Amino acid sequence: GPCALFLEEALAGENPAKIVRSSTVATFFSMKNSIPLVTDQTFAEEVLSSAVPVIVDFGAEWCGPCRALEPVLDKLAKAQEGKVRVVRIDADESPETTARYGVRSLPTIVTFVAGEVFKRHTGLTSLEGLTNLLPTG
Repeated sequence: GPCALFLEEALAGENPAKIVRSSTVATFFSMKNSIPLVTDQTFAEEVLSSAVPVIVDFGAEWCGPCRALEPVLDKLAKAQEGKVRVVRIDADESPETTARYGVRSLPTIVTFVAGEVFKRHTGLTSLEGLTNLLPTG
């Protein structure tokens, strides 16, 4: 199932994620990923002001299902190039945006159209599942 996100516990320092986190996982999440990363600072500009629909992947380095979803998001980004933007946000590093959109489990996918939430999905999904989160026509 999806990874539960307990920001309060994470911030209190008793974070099992820190133990799980290894350099390979961190590298996989940040460097080998072709999906651009947005942050609390860049979210409004990159997502809310976008002229095309944006799929936002809320995830974290320590979340296994998040990593499993990355190749699927990558396929979607390539299939919808020019029509849809696919970005990701690290829930640990961007707690304000994560809280603003009520994300409590990872991965959570939220589609934004003209700056508004269009659809959302929590947990792993297929390419077809992701495509169903997009506006048609």
